[in-house]
Amino acid sequence: MLAVAADKEVHDPEFAQASLQQLNRALARLKPTGSLTTQVALSSAHNAGEDEDMISRTGRAWATVKDSDKGLSLNYSSELLQQMTLETQQRAADADAATPALDGVDELTLANVQPMLRAAAAIRQELQTAEYLGAEEDTYQGNRARRLEFTLSDERLTKRQRKYVKDYDGAYTVWTDEQGNPLASRTRMSARGRAFIVISFTITIESDSHYRVHDGRLITTRRADYQLSSGAGERSERLVNKTLEVIDE
Repeated sequence: MLAVAADKEVHDPEFAQASLQQLNRALARLKPTGSLTTQVALSSAHNAGEDEDMISRTGRAWATVKDSDKGLSLNYSSELLQQMTLETQQRAADADAATPALDGVDELTLANVQPMLRAAAAIRQELQTAEYLGAEEDTYQGNRARRLEFTLSDERLTKRQRKYVKDYDGAYTVWTDEQGNPLASRTRMSARGRAFIVISFTITIESDSHYRVHDGRLITTRRADYQLSSGAGERSERLVNKTLEVIDE
């Protein structure tokens, strides 16, 4: 369990410690029970290159995702499958053809949607390599909330990436209600470095998630992931938005 970093200044140590304890208790309490069926929709946009050489692609996909004692399953609709078949044929005839369904399905995987249905476990995973800075009173969607601040170490980067990174900054923020239930979270990471003496690069990663409690479990209702990287004359920008809606069965 995380504790307040001794060498960090916090606004109110007692309030900060109490806020962290409430969050930890909530994450332990909000475990998946029973079955849950949801509809997850995804949209994405990816730009690679610059100016007249820029290549832009968009993605759009949706699936029914069920979480139960038997595991996690993801099912595409017949409409989406038909669209994927059509786009596969178009891509065979033209490698540059727009294929939003195929591009969307590439992003809509079990690995990417599991944290949305099991959000408490996903937050605990984030906190494993985070250092707690403190907490303050705040608001979320007009209601009273607590804002907990953390730093993220460069262990999020691979060994190869850390070898070349000179400047790194990572921050994680969680908003909770007064019972410690997570309302939203935000991840911000940036890195700058130089490889092979002459190649400089920058990486920016941002993620925003919004949560709610459903039948005793924490779920992610909306998530946006943004990544921007540049180096060696290349530039890549990607934005992925996902929404989750519970389906009554």
